[in-house]
Amino acid sequence: MQQYARFKRRHPDCLLLFRIGDFYELFDDDAVTASRALGLTLTQRTEGVPMAGVPYHQLEVYLRRLIDHGFRVAVAEQVQDASQAKGLIERDVTRVLTPGTLVDDALLADDQSSSLGAACFLGAGDAPDTPVALAVAELSSGRFTVLQCPAASLVDELARRSVTELLYPDTADGKPPPRIKAVLDALRISGSPQPAWHFRLDEAREALLTQYRVGTLDGFGLAPDDPVIAPAGAVIRYLRLTQTPSDEARPSPIPAQPAQAGAAPRPATGGWLAHLAPPRREDPAGSCIVDATSLRSLEILHTLRSTGTGGRGPGDTSGSLLGIFTSSRYGAGCKTPMGRRLLREWLCRPLADLDAIRARHRAV
Repeated sequence: MQQYARFKRRHPDCLLLFRIGDFYELFDDDAVTASRALGLTLTQRTEGVPMAGVPYHQLEVYLRRLIDHGFRVAVAEQVQDASQAKGLIERDVTRVLTPGTLVDDALLADDQSSSLGAACFLGAGDAPDTPVALAVAELSSGRFTVLQCPAASLVDELARRSVTELLYPDTADGKPPPRIKAVLDALRISGSPQPAWHFRLDEAREALLTQYRVGTLDGFGLAPDDPVIAPAGAVIRYLRLTQTPSDEARPSPIPAQPAQAGAAPRPATGGWLAHLAPPRREDPAGSCIVDATSLRSLEILHTLRSTGTGGRGPGDTSGSLLGIFTSSRYGAGCKTPMGRRLLREWLCRPLADLDAIRARHRAV
């Protein structure tokens, strides 16, 4: 229980699944929360300590269900062979899973992406033309996009990019700001408050310089005071925390080193985020604007029946335009999950540049 408490202090905002023998156990408030979400039976390890568990061989099934409910989950594994342990078996948190950072094939739907977003409003008030700096990372493919959009378009931009988790600066009362809460409610996605200093320009810039081992962000098309640096740096810090959950396993920061003139930026060494591409600025004018209402009304991703009351759930694409294109019943379909996710992106954001359209047609 001391091990459990230590890991829980390290990941207070996560449900902690703690491996004990053939089960992953949850304790205290985590056990009560998981039992309600998953329909698990509550028991007690000691008097007054609620406990609930899932079999180790069904872990991925329950992880998927918890992520679908919007929870963040930390998994503590036995990192020592029980037969060789003298006393307490060594354990450590080996995975932290959140709705926007999924990379496991077992947890990702074939035709759906899972992206992490961070938003930073650049003005006060609720005016629809208030600019918003936005960064979106899709960890499974390594794509990292930054852009600015008016506040009125934020929901549509997040919907088109399949953002399932949104980072925002934490507040004193711990509640999402009204502008953020409206976005989370409209998209029904998970919100993850982060320390406000993660969004400060200097700290965010340092996170990007360290990650990509460069001395300046000019090569990425980002000026030193570019507003999109703030959410981009917050994304990097969050991914470091979730993708290298163990304090012992996390590498020491890599000092920023200027790249040689004309040389490509050198990626950070080690396995952590090594595949994440540098942030690329996206021009919204390069694609047609298909808002969230149009995506739903035109049944591009889902039919109205599948997302309505009594339907088969928001993950069902059968009968939609995407479902027809990806189904072998109507042709060859897509050969890989990556192809299905790419096709989904093309349907959500059709090209508006004639040269790019012709190039895509030639490729197809």
